[in-house]
Amino acid sequence: MLGNDFSEKEVFYRVMGMAFDGIADKSISGAEMDLKKINGPSDYYIRIGKKVYLFEYKDVTLADNVKYSCDYDTIKKEILNRISKDENNVRKGVGQLLFSINEIVNNNSMKAIDADIDTVTEFYPIVVTTDKTFSSLGVQYLLVESCNNLIKKWNLNTFVNIPMVLDLDTLFLMSPH
Repeated sequence: MLGNDFSEKEVFYRVMGMAFDGIADKSISGAEMDLKKINGPSDYYIRIGKKVYLFEYKDVTLADNVKYSCDYDTIKKEILNRISKDENNVRKGVGQLLFSINEIVNNNSMKAIDADIDTVTEFYPIVVTTDKTFSSLGVQYLLVESCNNLIKKWNLNTFVNIPMVLDLDTLFLMSPH
C-alpha cells in the first residue's frame, strides 16, 4: 500500500506533473489509463511533439546482502528481476514499458486518449527508481541487453530508443517548479 498508493500516486504523479507542466503536449497518468481501460499501461505517459516518454515507477531497493555479495550473477539477476523482468507474462520495469509500446504501435491502444499518437516516431522507455544503485552505467547496459529480444520480437526497433533508469531524486531536481 505504501509503495503503490502513496509513493506512486502521491509522490511520483506529483513530481511528474511538476516536471512536465507546460512542456508536455499530452500528459497521462497510469491511473487515468486504467480508467480508460488501456491494455498494459505504463505508470506515466508524456508526449512532446512526435516523441513519447513512457515511465514505469519502481519503489524498489537492492538488498545489502545482494549489493555487497561480490556474486555478479546474483547481483545481475536481482537487478533484472526488480526493473526489467519479462518472463511468463510477469512484466516489470522495462519489460512492462516495451509491452506498452507494443500495444501502442501494433494495437493502437492509446488512440482513444491521444488523437496525435499516429504522428509519434520515437519512444523513450524510462524506469524511475527510488534507489540510486539502479542508475549506474552497468545497470543501463544490462537493461539494453535484456530488452533487445523483446524489441526484435515485437518489431519495435525503428521506434524504441535506449531504455533508461532514472532515480526519483534526479527527476525531482530536474523539475522547474
